[in-house]
Amino acid sequence: MPGLTFSMRFSGTRIAIGSPLNALTDEPLWARVADFDGPLISPCLLEGGNGQGKSLLAKSLTGAIAIRGKARVTSGRASGRARLLFQDVITQTLLRSFGAILNSVGNGRRGQAAELYQQLWYWGVVVLATGYFVFEAVIYPLIAKVIPFFAVTDLKAAIAEIVPNLLQGIISAVIAFGVCRIFQGQD
Repeated sequence: MPGLTFSMRFSGTRIAIGSPLNALTDEPLWARVADFDGPLISPCLLEGGNGQGKSLLAKSLTGAIAIRGKARVTSGRASGRARLLFQDVITQTLLRSFGAILNSVGNGRRGQAAELYQQLWYWGVVVLATGYFVFEAVIYPLIAKVIPFFAVTDLKAAIAEIVPNLLQGIISAVIAFGVCRIFQGQD
């Protein structure tokens, strides 16, 4: 039973390779993708040896990394970035700017995407601060009964650290999003 028919197109595609931090000192390196425009059937398996560029192609189709040229998936009359999950989910979601995420969502769902993004930011800060509190108030004092080195905090100290830990989470999130926007070159 055949699946969904779609087309994959690479036209003049060059994919940035290496660490984004390399761009601070060196000219960025780019991998060229051979032009391709052809029909495929879902599910579609892309195979090859380690280091052959499978993940780079998938990331280019999802907009998770910077490219030059075109990398598109088309199904019927719709064309755009692919939405797929593979081994590198973190890159697909967290290393894209807020604007890039909103642009990849249909106009009718932009508000939902913006709300979800804000909730993820909020919950990331809450999880960080809560994690610190649990370790400082509960886990370290329990470990300290066996290993005195961990006797550096208690419940009172953990309560006193709530505001600084929340501030640390907020600053970390703002810096992370700022760095991502700089390296993505997107609004």
